[in-house]
Amino acid sequence: MRLQRHLYWHVLPNVPEDVQLSVDQIRHKMVAGDSLISMSARHYTIGSGVDTWEVYLLDDAAYAQLQKQIEATKKAASIPSNDIEGALRWSEHDALVVFADDGASLVIPQMGNMKPLHLDFTQVSYRQRLLRGGRVKEPVARAVLHGVKVRYPLEQVRVFDATAGLGRESMILAHAGAQVVSFERQMPIWVILADALNRAQGSRFFPFKLPKLFSPGDIRFAQVKDAIDPPDVIYYDPMFPERGGSAQVKKEMAIFQRLVGEDSDTLEFLKIAVNYAVQRVVVKRPKEAPPLQLEDIERSHFIDAGVCRFDCYVGRNPDTAVGSQRVRWESEWDDEEDYEDEEDDEYDDEY
Repeated sequence: MRLQRHLYWHVLPNVPEDVQLSVDQIRHKMVAGDSLISMSARHYTIGSGVDTWEVYLLDDAAYAQLQKQIEATKKAASIPSNDIEGALRWSEHDALVVFADDGASLVIPQMGNMKPLHLDFTQVSYRQRLLRGGRVKEPVARAVLHGVKVRYPLEQVRVFDATAGLGRESMILAHAGAQVVSFERQMPIWVILADALNRAQGSRFFPFKLPKLFSPGDIRFAQVKDAIDPPDVIYYDPMFPERGGSAQVKKEMAIFQRLVGEDSDTLEFLKIAVNYAVQRVVVKRPKEAPPLQLEDIERSHFIDAGVCRFDCYVGRNPDTAVGSQRVRWESEWDDEEDYEDEEDDEYDDEY
């Protein structure tokens, strides 16, 4: 069932020029995309695939009122029912994005004293992850790109990251040489990811083409509208229920679980992806979980990454004009035996 949810949006006074530019770019992409249902000066209605989001651009007075509700929420561990901006009311499905000097941050008041979620791809810890993993040893890169051919007249393998989330795997795949288009259907996550990518553009730390973020929604928007040529590979990382007995979920995963819950359309989505991708579909799964399987769809192989696994399926899109050139960095692969001996548990610790 489609939910109607609220995203409250506020830009603090006197933000730096690059942040204001990012705000303007995000607003333009939101209203220019096929997911826009209606709009007014301070209110957009956007259908992002599974839910309908009412996006409210708060002025200083409305934001101050909302802040009072957030403080009350932290103290009472419940959501007050006071109205915001007259007719607007906060509910458990809502979120707040605030643009400050360092860009966008996501706040979920129901989660008590948890700090806002902020993305910055230029952080040292993140850049070190890209460098440490290199372009060939990341399991997700091996699953998505190994053996995939470049289609003429393209110069790179085209990859759709169907569930981009916080964009880390999109960045890994772009760093590995793919042309990446990222999709995200949860509006609050889409906004902070769009802002992080905007601010990373032109950075000296990323001498490769950054992922392109599609307008809010999933790959079905691109497929139905024929907005983009079909991808060589679709990477799909669905949300699954938390496993019993596991360690406390990281902050960002807790926020995802609050916003997303379990993806209920996983098998339907797999069928769509297999028929849309030209060469391959890759699905991330918990290590002990069975592979996704439909009557006429079975995985062809998988990559073991320690505590998770990447299941691969053959794409069925008839657009199969494939050139003879394989992905450019294939010659950089280490011997398979050396790779198998590496400790891959770090992959999920980071993600």
